[in-house]
Amino acid sequence: MDLAIPREKSFAGIVIDDLVVFEVMLKSVFHQSPVTSRAGRAFLEEALGEYKRVGLLPHPDKTFFEQAD
Repeated sequence: MDLAIPREKSFAGIVIDDLVVFEVMLKSVFHQSPVTSRAGRAFLEEALGEYKRVGLLPHPDKTFFEQAD
């Protein structure tokens, strides 16, 4: 939490027990409705597949895609 934001276009991390994926995007894209992600959604879908593969069940009410706020 004390480190600078990475310079990559997308990055992920674990906060307590939650997987969080961020993607840097242009302000013009951010304000579109709906917001569409390139790498972030693909990364999260792959991670959810791995969760299921190893027997972990992601909580459907805590799984969000392409949230701008």
